Amino acid sequence: MKIVCFKWNHTGGYKLPSLNAIGQYTAQHVNNLYRSVQKHTTIPHEFICITDDPEGIECRTIPLWDKCRELGGCYNRLYVFSSDMKELIGDRFLCIDLDCVVTGSLDELLSRDEDFIINKFYGVAKEQYYNGGLFMMDAGARSEVWDRFEQDIEGALEVMDKRKKKREILGTDQAWISHVLGRGEALFDDEEDGVMAYYKLRNSRDGVGKELPDKACMVLFAGQIDPFTCYHANRWIQQHWGGESYPQRKDYIKELNQQLKKGRLLCGYDMDLINPRSMSEKILHNKIFARPDIVEYADKAKAYELVPEEIRVPILQVVDDEKDLLLDIPVIIKPAHSSGRNLIYGTGETKGAIKRKARHALNESYGADKMEWHYSKIKKQLVVQPLLDLASPSDYKLHMIHGKVAYIQTFEKIGGKNYSSLYTPKWERMNVRNKNLVHGEVDKPKPLRYMSDMAERLSKGFDYVRIDFMLTKDDEVYFSEFTFFPHSGFMQFIPIAFDFKMGELL
Repeated sequence: MKIVCFKWNHTGGYKLPSLNAIGQYTAQHVNNLYRSVQKHTTIPHEFICITDDPEGIECRTIPLWDKCRELGGCYNRLYVFSSDMKELIGDRFLCIDLDCVVTGSLDELLSRDEDFIINKFYGVAKEQYYNGGLFMMDAGARSEVWDRFEQDIEGALEVMDKRKKKREILGTDQAWISHVLGRGEALFDDEEDGVMAYYKLRNSRDGVGKELPDKACMVLFAGQIDPFTCYHANRWIQQHWGGESYPQRKDYIKELNQQLKKGRLLCGYDMDLINPRSMSEKILHNKIFARPDIVEYADKAKAYELVPEEIRVPILQVVDDEKDLLLDIPVIIKPAHSSGRNLIYGTGETKGAIKRKARHALNESYGADKMEWHYSKIKKQLVVQPLLDLASPSDYKLHMIHGKVAYIQTFEKIGGKNYSSLYTPKWERMNVRNKNLVHGEVDKPKPLRYMSDMAERLSKGFDYVRIDFMLTKDDEVYFSEFTFFPHSGFMQFIPIAFDFKMGELL
């Protein structure tokens, strides 16, 4: 028995609703599902991920094929119905979506022997019978699903478009499966197999925050929610899913309302975090439902291990106590567990003054008042690095959306005030500003192409991240930090329209 999941970066074509709120799925999703399956079955099997990016994945991987990937959605997954799968995967396999939580034993489910079984569809489309989030089959058992699609892709899309307009079917690959196979296939369902749809649990007496029914062995999510985004409200997800999100707190709703009021004040419009459209709304959404793996990226002590050595500033010390600071040469001191709290020694302040500020930084619990829970997961340490001879401006902040440069922000502190300007990836000045004062015209930095290429490399797998670089007077580029929630999500763009323009990309 093979158990198969898929992970790939969606770059064009039909955009899945989940990408608007959840972003691209990650190795963390794969690993969580892999570990859950191992925990909940005694049946011999091999877990496989079919992917275009195997980095960080713990199980066996198979390179993703490109049969119709440009169509977007999950059309490319239809190839799993091909008779070629017997050689590629094996005689029998179960396909399972990443947005799934395994909550009980899978042994009975995996022991079913029909040549094809698929999850029951729970929804409003009147002639859609199947949900593509879970199916098990003998390789090639329903090869007509792929064969008919491959023979006339344009015709298949035209037929589905007509049927979708009549609300007969819904989705991409699952819509085609229902269209080709019609009613009558063997089903996984909640009554017999314990395969639950999250939205039904949410609307039932066994809903959010309550215990799952005893029969439940698996919960499938859909649309703009997944185990990460629902983690804070469901104790059974916290128990069974390997991820971590904003912690369960009694005052969560109060804090969320405070964020919305703050957004209205700072950004100038009423925010919607259920259906986010602007860049600020989507960053706020990401902040509340943050991925657990961002902790090591936000940790100033560990982040340097995640970037190429050629752009690392040497680390002279990492200390837990300010008394251990050497301060023999000009240095910059960065608290590993916070942001915007850097200290500079060698430009005027005494060692005693710097150590007093460093002690305060070590004692600070940063981020709690901003719902930036991930900082509380970082060990409180001070990272000491040599002070570089920086250019003016020294900081270049590349805002990366789905691995591409959306815009570049210069930054410089002058007389205690922050100045910045925004540029396109081609270094065209943008008539946009944010909360900082406007910086003067900045010449195109010589290593711009290098910074852009490096930022694309470092931002891979994130829907949004800001990659910060420092530029020396000798045009040398050094990594500064990963930033996931600039201004805590309140971007304060003028004009506001730019916020929504960037939101369309995100």
